[in-house]
Amino acid sequence: MNEQAKTEDTVSLRCSYCGAPLKPPAAGSEFVKCDSCGTTQKMVDAKAFLDQIMGQVNAWFRQAVPSGYDMSNAQNADPIARHNIFISNVRPKLSTELREYKFNLFNLLSNPLMPMPFKSSNACGAKNSSKQLFEFNAKNKSILPLAVDDESKALVADADRYSTTYAYLINNTILMKENKPERYALMSANLNQSYALLKADAKIKPLADRILGLSQMATGIDHMLNGRISDAKESFQASRGSLEAAKKGVIGNIDLGIMYQAIDKELLLQGSLDNMLRTVEMGSAGDPLATIASFEKIVSVSSELESTRTKWASTFKDESRIGEILDWVQMIKQAQKGMATINVLSGGGNVLYPFWLLDFPYTFKTGSLWMKKGVPVTEVMLVSAGFTTDDAILQSPAQALTDIFGNFEGSGVMDSITGKETTISNGESLKSLPRMISMQSAAGRRVIAPLSTKKEVTIFMEDYVASITRADSNVAKKLKLNAPQIKGLIFIPGELSQSGYTLNCDFGGVKPRNIGNMTRLSKAMV
Repeated sequence: MNEQAKTEDTVSLRCSYCGAPLKPPAAGSEFVKCDSCGTTQKMVDAKAFLDQIMGQVNAWFRQAVPSGYDMSNAQNADPIARHNIFISNVRPKLSTELREYKFNLFNLLSNPLMPMPFKSSNACGAKNSSKQLFEFNAKNKSILPLAVDDESKALVADADRYSTTYAYLINNTILMKENKPERYALMSANLNQSYALLKADAKIKPLADRILGLSQMATGIDHMLNGRISDAKESFQASRGSLEAAKKGVIGNIDLGIMYQAIDKELLLQGSLDNMLRTVEMGSAGDPLATIASFEKIVSVSSELESTRTKWASTFKDESRIGEILDWVQMIKQAQKGMATINVLSGGGNVLYPFWLLDFPYTFKTGSLWMKKGVPVTEVMLVSAGFTTDDAILQSPAQALTDIFGNFEGSGVMDSITGKETTISNGESLKSLPRMISMQSAAGRRVIAPLSTKKEVTIFMEDYVASITRADSNVAKKLKLNAPQIKGLIFIPGELSQSGYTLNCDFGGVKPRNIGNMTRLSKAMV
């Protein structure tokens, strides 16, 4: 076999894992790597898979065209005969398969299609395999000589455009589940292949803009993870522009409107990536990779939480939660550099521990007969921002907060009868705490990043309220609770050693018994 024949044979090879076309390997190499899924395989396996695909394509073709028709000379055959064969035999089968694949593609496009760095994502899945789509694409190309009129050619072009795009996006959904270093370069290449086909059709420009934006985002992430900060910034700027154009374009678009929420989530991710990049730029000693390594620890800890066996699993899988946490990491980094300030409780200690500060309003019934009345109370409460890291806390919320209703002794029977009770909780000692909080720099201190969000604190407090009313029927009868008001995140100074942690704060007898899994919290230290 001459060199030209070898090259043609190699170009026509298909990946035995995903079905994508393969580029020629180095001369004499026994192995070839797929640029779509990243798999390295033996040439002999790729050739065997090509033979398998061609057998399936030929079988499909024999069913689709009249028996005995010779495609090798189709270009010279009567155009009317070719047209009739396409309309009567080919188009019904092609249209049916394309309709199914196109429907499944648009279902996939209703999901966000880019994972956060260091995080695997199972947020979306495809109903077909990429092998199916690349095989369908090969079938479609085999009948191209039969497409004579513009309408038939347009159908073949649509089949090529949508099947190839769907195939490459399927490969990307698999890469999203595999947290391997090179996945973003592979994803970008797949998206570029899709964009090259989609941009030719003006009717689906918003889809093309979105695919382009995702490709630029993937390229930017790859640059950032490899320390190429200026290149990453340029790619991220381009990504935001393309995604915003796509979002604007799908408004009012009946066919593409299904993508709106997904694009919105991708823009939120782009915002988190922008913040991450700015934090990396502030990295210690000019080493961006050191800051990236700290991000990796925090994201990995956040991902671990998804394996919880509690009701919280779905909450922790919310793609937006890590963005909120990383925004706090950026703020902490700025405070450590003296470029911003954070709310810190007065006191000494080289480690700052994150807590949510809340106002907890409630009304309780006191008195009897004509002395009966309702007494409004607003208590100050603290909730460890690391409560998400320990399943024991999630099942027993009182452990990780200032349990103001725990072990309350009350004011006495007579006060209860006469209506002189002023509270049924233990929070009096915490009321002065907000006055001891001030905006401070975090220079010279290590800071544990919060591993919970405002939404999660709200749910956590609902669980706490439910637990105290279940535990004490008298409290349940007397208590009318209002929604807690989250005042913000504060940091309590303390120490951390091999023997444990200390918090330099006077909790007045309602100190949290457990602030979270210390192994996980230590990984979140900035």
